[in-house]
Parts: sequence; structure tokens; C-alpha cells
Amino acid sequence: MAALLVRQRDVLGISASSIVGRGGPTKPTCLAYEAGRIPVRINDETLDKIDVGYSLDPGTARAILEPDTSFLADLETIVRNHLEAGERAIQRLSETSENGEGKERADDWLRANAILQMLLDSRRHQTEHRETPAATSLPGVSLVKGNKQD
Repeated sequence: MAALLVRQRDVLGISASSIVGRGGPTKPTCLAYEAGRIPVRINDETLDKIDVGYSLDPGTARAILEPDTSFLADLETIVRNHLEAGERAIQRLSETSENGEGKERADDWLRANAILQMLLDSRRHQTEHRETPAATSLPGVSLVKGNKQD
């Protein structure tokens, strides 16, 4: 987001102060966002002001900071099905093992499934708390807690 705002202001050939005059957020907000200091939550009015002030298509700022996470429900179903199938396979391995190899493979499977479950739980937590993984992993962008109002 920061790089987009800096580039867009350069393309427009205007100062941060001019963004305000174009209907954008305050100068301190512009400079903070351009420096990568972006709050985790931004109110709708500020998102709209970013689009207007930087001459972005309506909804651009929101789309960057609040990406569509609807695919996570499908991902959760896929992982759950995998975990359930794994548990059934582990049960069969444990029951049919004669030399302990099945038990060892079952333990490996359990460890792998535990890791998948932790990833799934982490992704669910991020979604519930509206922490956007895409934004938190962008180079040069640091998310700060708080809900700064313009």
C-alpha cells in the first residue's frame, strides 16, 4: 500500500498537502501511510479519502488492505477432510502394523496433522481479528495497532 501511494503521488506530481485539497486524508496520515505506518484497522471514510485524494479507482485502498478471504472457508474444508482421512489412515496403520513401522508412520502423520491444524487455527484467528496476512507480509509495510481517526 505504501509503495502504491508514493508512486501514485509521484505520477500525479503533487505534494502530500495537495492530497488533502483533492479530498484525501490529512497530510500526517498521508505521510504516515506512505512511510508504511498503516493501522491494522482504517475507518471507511479514510479508505474512501485515500481513493479520492490519490485518484485511485473507488475501493482500491479497501481491496489492498482488506483482501477477500472467502477462499479460507474452502481451505478449511479441504484441511479438515485431509485431517479426517489422515486419522482414519493412522488408525488402520496402527491396527495392522506387525513390526512397529506402522506406529512410526502414524506418529509422523500425527505430527504433520498437528502442524496443519496450527496453521488452520492461525489463519482462522487472523480472519476473525481482521489481520490481513497479505498486508502483514508486504516488504516495507509495518502495521501499527490502533484506529487513528482523521
